[in-house]
Amino acid sequence: MKIENETSEGGEASGVEVRSHIRDPWAQAPVRLIEAGCGLGVETRLVLIYLLDLSRRPQWKISVAHIQKALGVTKYQWQKARRELETKGYLTVETQRRGGKFVWVFDVYDWPHMTQE
Repeated sequence: MKIENETSEGGEASGVEVRSHIRDPWAQAPVRLIEAGCGLGVETRLVLIYLLDLSRRPQWKISVAHIQKALGVTKYQWQKARRELETKGYLTVETQRRGGKFVWVFDVYDWPHMTQE
């Protein structure tokens, strides 16, 4: 799935590819991610569950603006949720250059996943 972002260098289209790593294949939204005990804020849990669901849709294209509109979150709330997801290991973000365009690759996890550097 690709999430297209509205900003780019040189006016070129940019995008985001989201790859999910879900260990609960039968659950649409794992209950532990809905509950406060998972350690994420309410808005962050909402964003995570939405990204996990969208990542299961092959070739689905959305924009960050679409996520904000669909969830009713502001740009600030989106940025805060993204930072929290990255910090707690539910999201990793990589910037790649493909065919002259910058693409952000989001890896979304249903369990915290800390990368080894």
